[in-house]
Amino acid sequence: MMKLLFISALISPLLLGSPLIVQANSNFELVAQSQFNNCENGNPFPDVPKNHWAYDAVTKLSSCQANNQISKSISELQAAPTQITIAGRSYKIEAFVWRDFMPISPPDGKSMIASIKLIAEDGNSVPSNLVPDKLWVIKTDDEQVWEINFTDPPRLSGGTVEIVARNGPKWEPGTDIDVVVQLSDGENRTYLLLSPSLKVQRTG
Repeated sequence: MMKLLFISALISPLLLGSPLIVQANSNFELVAQSQFNNCENGNPFPDVPKNHWAYDAVTKLSSCQANNQISKSISELQAAPTQITIAGRSYKIEAFVWRDFMPISPPDGKSMIASIKLIAEDGNSVPSNLVPDKLWVIKTDDEQVWEINFTDPPRLSGGTVEIVARNGPKWEPGTDIDVVVQLSDGENRTYLLLSPSLKVQRTG
């Protein structure tokens, strides 16, 4: 009997402790995701210097990637055309990038948001298989880059395709930017489109 009581005394704290460990891990993931979603200037953790052993892992997990981790070079992105022709039809993008400073926003404003419209030059509807799937916003004065895959579903509005990317860096309103969007046609072909010489806008 004494042996059973002794074994139970050893096991019970382990069983009781398991949910606490899970909860702690869950909290860490929520905190980490929150910090990733509010990254600034390409580094989601300003207190993690570039020479820190965990820097690469941290930035790779983030939706905001450091310049040396973007999937295409800045020169390639800025060389993208402002208009492309696919199957005899021409397309362009219109981009609006802003930060919200409404009274309900944090004191330093919300993170950057980018709204993209894909427009067919002939005025007809954009084909359903042609979808924006990736975004780069280039800060032209020091070549920082916000790269992100679109996660919001695109919507068709008046023949144009509209899509939004959220949780960008907190670049100041008035910052000079270029916007590049990657289009996919559903057949493993991709195209880049550039909307150059824009500024981060301020709302609120």
